[in-house]
Amino acid sequence: MRRVGQSLGSRDFPWALCYLPSFIDSFRRRGGGAYFTEDELFGVVERHLRDGVAFMTIHAAVTRELAIKALRSDRVIPIVSRGGDMLIGWMLHNNAENPFYARWDYVLELFREYDAVISIGDALRPGATADSHDEFHVAELIEVARLVKRARKVGVQVMVEGPGHVPLNEIVWDVKLMKKLTNGAPYYVLGPLPTDVAAPYDHIAGAIGAAIAGAAGADLLCYLTPAEHLGLPTPRQVEEGVIAFKIAAHVADTIKLGRRARAWDDEVSGFRGKLLWREMISKLIDREGLGRVYAVRRAQGQRLHHVWWLLPNAHGDAAGEGPQGWCRWVRLGFGVRGLRRVG
Repeated sequence: MRRVGQSLGSRDFPWALCYLPSFIDSFRRRGGGAYFTEDELFGVVERHLRDGVAFMTIHAAVTRELAIKALRSDRVIPIVSRGGDMLIGWMLHNNAENPFYARWDYVLELFREYDAVISIGDALRPGATADSHDEFHVAELIEVARLVKRARKVGVQVMVEGPGHVPLNEIVWDVKLMKKLTNGAPYYVLGPLPTDVAAPYDHIAGAIGAAIAGAAGADLLCYLTPAEHLGLPTPRQVEEGVIAFKIAAHVADTIKLGRRARAWDDEVSGFRGKLLWREMISKLIDREGLGRVYAVRRAQGQRLHHVWWLLPNAHGDAAGEGPQGWCRWVRLGFGVRGLRRVG
């Protein structure tokens, strides 16, 4: 992992590189997350800061007391954060406080020295919609806000991670709550997932939540793949997840940025309306995916212009047939050309 990071950091790499130090230290050792010392953990943090990472997830807001209460509670799923779980396991095994929480001032010194961003992890984020915004979720949010304030006082850049599984009607006010508590800190959202039943389509469910969160003010979106909750993703599943969340980000931007973001939509629609297919395709979010769709249709011997369009009648309603108002459909190419001739 370190060699990969050093290799990417040594090039003109266009993306920010992030590490999660508790993952790295735990997988380096046998026996999981309980068997390392504080000095070893902070050594991992400093080593990767020295390697040039842009930001690092630090699960500093979960205290030992809060973790024990969550584990003893009637939560559907007490802990779902992998990094948080490892750190909580360390606290319980060593009967000690979270070292990131107890030595937060030292963490700030390290990140200020290397000019890197702290991304405060959400160890107690809800892993089921039923657990959303329970006392443990909210208690950690409040502690996160305190840590953000301390980081700002000493000039360290910080952002906040959250919120996991959140019902659709709670997404907007989750973003508003975090922004209020942290005085506008950048919010880095995982999903959020508005349902627990979508696997293997969690990338679609997550994109729905992400679009709403982004429009409400979330700043970074963490994508999900079709393998979420099921296993490690394949490269193709990673691609599917990224595309779904690129769409979500653009949908959110059409609200946050207005006409600046919608200019892309207007351009695509303009080409589509003029039947300029090549130009339209060149502006789509996933041109390679379109090629795969066309390849399948060719293999099946289908014509490629079978796109359907619902034509309105003279009153502006959907054209119907019979009392049930069944819709009359025409092929897009014929319909647009036909309408032009009528016009």
